[in-house]
Amino acid sequence: DRDNQHPLRHSYQRPYSTHGAFSPTTTKTTHRALTPSVLIEDEINFLKISHCAYLCSLSNVFDLIAISGYWIDLILMLSTDETWSLFKAIGATRLLRLVFITEGTAVIIESFSTSFAMLKNVLGFFVFFWVLFSLVGLFVFKNSFSRRCAVDPGNESELYAGNLTYVEPPASCNSFVDNQGNIRGIYDIDSGVYTPYNAADGFTCKQSQVCVQSGSNRPGWTYISYYNFPSTMMNVFTVISTEDWTNLMYMSEDSISHTAASIFYCFCIYLMTFIMVPMFIAVITTSFASARGDMRHSAFAKEKRTRLLLTASITTTGKENDSDINEEWIYGGGTANSNIPTDRTDLCRRWMGTIVSHRSFPIIGSLLVACNMVTMMFYTATTGGHETNETLASTITELPIIRTKVLLYRYLQAFAIIRSYRLAYLFPRVLKLLSSVIGDGQGIINLSFFTFWVLCLLCPLSIQLFGGDFTASGSDAQEMRFDTFYQAFIALFQIMTGENWTDILYDAMHSQSHASVVYAAFYMCLLYFVVHYLVLNLFIAVIMENFDLDEDEIRQIQIKKYIRQHRWQPEYFKLDMISQALLPIFVKQDRRKLNLSQMPQALVASVAQEKFKEFYLMEQEEHEPRKVKRRMSIASTLNRPILRRFSASMPSIAGTRTSGSMMRKASTVYVLIRVNYLSGFSSNSISAISEEQEEEEEPLVKYGDEYEINVAKENKDVIVENMNVFRTLLVFKPSSFIRRIATRVVNTKIYKLFIFVLLCSSILLAIFTDDKQREFHRTSFFYIEETLQCIMLVVFWIDFIFHIACDGILVLPTSYLRSFWNILDVLLLSGQSGILLTAVSQHQAIETRAQSLRLLRTLRSIRIIYYVDGMRVIILDLLHGIPIIFDAIVLNLLVFCAFAIYGCYIFSARFHKCNDDGVGGLYQCQGEFASPDTGITMPRAWDIPYKYSYDHFGNALLHLFECASGEGWILSLFSAMSVPVEHHAQPKFNWLSGASWNAIYYLVFMFVASLCSIQLFIGVILETFKRRRGISSLTNTQRQFQDLQRQLSLVKPSRTATRPRDGTIRAFCYDIVTNKHGTFGKIITKVIIIHI
Repeated sequence: DRDNQHPLRHSYQRPYSTHGAFSPTTTKTTHRALTPSVLIEDEINFLKISHCAYLCSLSNVFDLIAISGYWIDLILMLSTDETWSLFKAIGATRLLRLVFITEGTAVIIESFSTSFAMLKNVLGFFVFFWVLFSLVGLFVFKNSFSRRCAVDPGNESELYAGNLTYVEPPASCNSFVDNQGNIRGIYDIDSGVYTPYNAADGFTCKQSQVCVQSGSNRPGWTYISYYNFPSTMMNVFTVISTEDWTNLMYMSEDSISHTAASIFYCFCIYLMTFIMVPMFIAVITTSFASARGDMRHSAFAKEKRTRLLLTASITTTGKENDSDINEEWIYGGGTANSNIPTDRTDLCRRWMGTIVSHRSFPIIGSLLVACNMVTMMFYTATTGGHETNETLASTITELPIIRTKVLLYRYLQAFAIIRSYRLAYLFPRVLKLLSSVIGDGQGIINLSFFTFWVLCLLCPLSIQLFGGDFTASGSDAQEMRFDTFYQAFIALFQIMTGENWTDILYDAMHSQSHASVVYAAFYMCLLYFVVHYLVLNLFIAVIMENFDLDEDEIRQIQIKKYIRQHRWQPEYFKLDMISQALLPIFVKQDRRKLNLSQMPQALVASVAQEKFKEFYLMEQEEHEPRKVKRRMSIASTLNRPILRRFSASMPSIAGTRTSGSMMRKASTVYVLIRVNYLSGFSSNSISAISEEQEEEEEPLVKYGDEYEINVAKENKDVIVENMNVFRTLLVFKPSSFIRRIATRVVNTKIYKLFIFVLLCSSILLAIFTDDKQREFHRTSFFYIEETLQCIMLVVFWIDFIFHIACDGILVLPTSYLRSFWNILDVLLLSGQSGILLTAVSQHQAIETRAQSLRLLRTLRSIRIIYYVDGMRVIILDLLHGIPIIFDAIVLNLLVFCAFAIYGCYIFSARFHKCNDDGVGGLYQCQGEFASPDTGITMPRAWDIPYKYSYDHFGNALLHLFECASGEGWILSLFSAMSVPVEHHAQPKFNWLSGASWNAIYYLVFMFVASLCSIQLFIGVILETFKRRRGISSLTNTQRQFQDLQRQLSLVKPSRTATRPRDGTIRAFCYDIVTNKHGTFGKIITKVIIIHI
């Protein structure tokens, strides 16, 4: 009995989880023979204790390293007088365990761990090209940043002694001109070696100057260089981050070669920044979507997705809600003991509930907020405290006790500004987008907390590493440092935004000495990579998750799509006004009567009239039964071809049965009038058909029967017949010889390739014939380039004629000018032709119109998109997403307006300063002073030094747009942290002043309006592509299956070479080479690595 009850008696089930293509978690049942050995093995496996070593977990490894670093630092402190900040920082890494402090952050880390495998592959790919570009830069641009132009000292002894005066501003070089006018090379004053001129296309110093090379000339505390491989890797990484890479490129162009430097830097930016870095976005979004399918809940929240924060009752402004919004939530029991006040209270509550739930209530409230925001836009520093627009700003902030305290009034205005979110209710599409982006709010809140929490945990590490070390400048210098938690947090936030993060990198390296410089550079680069490339891209993942639909909603969409595809629907076809106007002309041409008098007599038969009537009636009787079955007796008197052609000009709908006959109800009174006009039908026939049209139509059937299918087929025939009636250029019929030849030529691949090559040639000629080429090669420009351009212009017009002869101009659906690309191309061709004809008619030289011609010819590069299908699809997808992109722009504009208004309240007229730092304020900023830099006497001026301010709403809005671009916001941040408390006082920067807390305004703005808005646009564009390709309406399992199909389609059998016969050297070599994972392959791999 015990054996019969054993669960393995009948079958052995071994569940396991694997990340397959069909589902993230698959349960597989394996049946095998139950032999005694199998049962014993199962019993042993059952009794095994699951054991996991301590260091198998990455978090435990970090704990061990942190504890070891702490004890090492403690021992060093007790045994020696020196302390190592590195071990202090390692001990502080213990704080990273607090990243699991909430369930939301724990879920994000759990989801992030699922992307580790894919992220590792992409990271390896990124490092490979990073090392490759570093090797190229090391070999090509070594010592490129060490070369500068200096004043010629007169003899080489003083030159090598270093007694030089460098040219200002600094100029890199690779040669100089001596007193005899010869081009000389470079003097290396460190090694005392002269390098001859190698004819490179760099910068040449002028006469009385020399080109010298010294390691002290390197910028960035001498750390920006290609001198060795580690410095080169760091330099290439800063180029990949696009921070100040143009200055490095210009210096390399002047010191080495213009061509080599431009190709290297541009190719590095294109491959690494535009291709490799976005792969991290793809990995994060894909892996988080997969993790969401594995965990069956959000990748950013522990619970399942709940209702949206912006519910349907609010977002559907202007629509009546079918659901009972005013649910009876008030207890109405105990009526026996109810009294009049209670009834009045209930009535009042119900009345107020009815008002609040009305569809116009949110609009009215939003309009009030909009009026409030508009009045606050007029705030300036000179605005009086008793003006009307200020009294309408807010209720609380207008109390006299608050208005008398200026600082309190300024900062309390934030509560009035926060209500600007109500403006979104005035834009239903923007509100819908905002609802989709926020979702239920859990993911956005958890990720925002995770981002700032990571920065907070990294602050103690940074303080331990660099606290008190930034002493190169004074304590009041406007630079980032890591002395306090607040300073470290702002510096880390700047690194996350990527703005001037290299300044912090080089300052951190300069603050260390000896080997500490290495870990300073490694820590800063790693910090930038983690917070900028990984943490920030999580916002794209959460936006894409909120855009995704629930699986229940996806199934409903798929069911509706299936029913819509399999339900019979009539094929609607309607000619536009142009086609309707031209169709009678073409029909009249086809109905032109045959002129028998012009026919040859040999083709005319001499037949009696009675015999011909008898023959015609006999033919009519044979075809009459089939006509009766298809049409009504009234319609049998009509002219069939004309009625069929005109009936297709209107929607063909389901027919009705009358008196056992069936008739297609495709015509309208408008069409019948034209039929009567052309065919001379009687008014009785028209009225009979009109009465039939006025009858009530039967509803469409769900699935078409045989009759409906036949009607659809007939309508298709009518459409084809109508299309065949039209003539291109009013002359060429479909059977025309010229039209058939044009169609055959235009549709050939050789012809398309020929036009494409001519188009590219015209564009390249226009690009290379710039002003410099036209000035120094006037003869070749006029006789060769312009002649070729005119010939190609004629060919393009011939191509245009071929297309309109084939497809027509406007009438047919495939006509040439019905395409936007063709319209744009014709306009550009017409512009070129008009300019050339104008120049010839006015006897002007073509050179005078060269710029306009070059502009139009280069604009024709847009035509290339028409010939490349992939590019055309991408452009069309982007054009399809313009409405939602515009909604995102409006949403960001609302955010910018709110911050601009608040910036006017707290920073208006507070960025002014005197150019003499020694004065105390506006009233002392008078007279003249000696400049500390040049010693020249200058007049004192009280003005804004950097031309940005918050004095007016327009200035504030413009400046915030500049800050949101990521350029210059650090300079504005220090200006805001320097504003004085007193009005018209001289701004002075100090980390301990109260003005340093103004940085919170910039941190919040850059996080919301810059970082999040950029990720929003990326997410919107990605969602547009997903919708266009139907990915949004697929479940996670279906997407995995689609990915598997795409991967299987890429698998192709490889062609293998035939193995030579045994016993030969070729066979031995064949066995070595084909074994990729053998000893020979491993040796070659190690040799390549050692060589690199």
